[in-house]
Amino acid sequence: MYSKYRRQKGFTLIEVIITIVITSVMASLLLSFMGSAVSNAPLPVGRLDNHYQITAVMEEITKEYHRRMRVDSDTAVGLLNTAVGNGDFNITGGPTATAVWSTLDTANFAGNSLLQVTVTLGDQSVTALFPDS
Repeated sequence: MYSKYRRQKGFTLIEVIITIVITSVMASLLLSFMGSAVSNAPLPVGRLDNHYQITAVMEEITKEYHRRMRVDSDTAVGLLNTAVGNGDFNITGGPTATAVWSTLDTANFAGNSLLQVTVTLGDQSVTALFPDS
């Protein structure tokens, strides 16, 4: 004899609706997370490029300092200060270099002047100290 109630195969409408709601909530969470990750992806590459440019300018300044020290150590730092002040190491749209004089009062460096050169691009900067003779 046949049973009065036949067993149904498949999903009910409420099961399908709940599955769609849960899937859409999970998808919106995933998209909100991935959206911020994808939109911020170029930032580290740009910062690395800025750092490379800053480092290249500082290496040029250091190379010029050593070259001038070999030629005449008495005027090397003063000439380097003039070159940085004139913008000889600045790149249009790129890093800018600034120089200020400072003194360091320690037992080994009492009274000698230092040229503090800072190369800046965006929010990144590199500073080097060049002793006077």
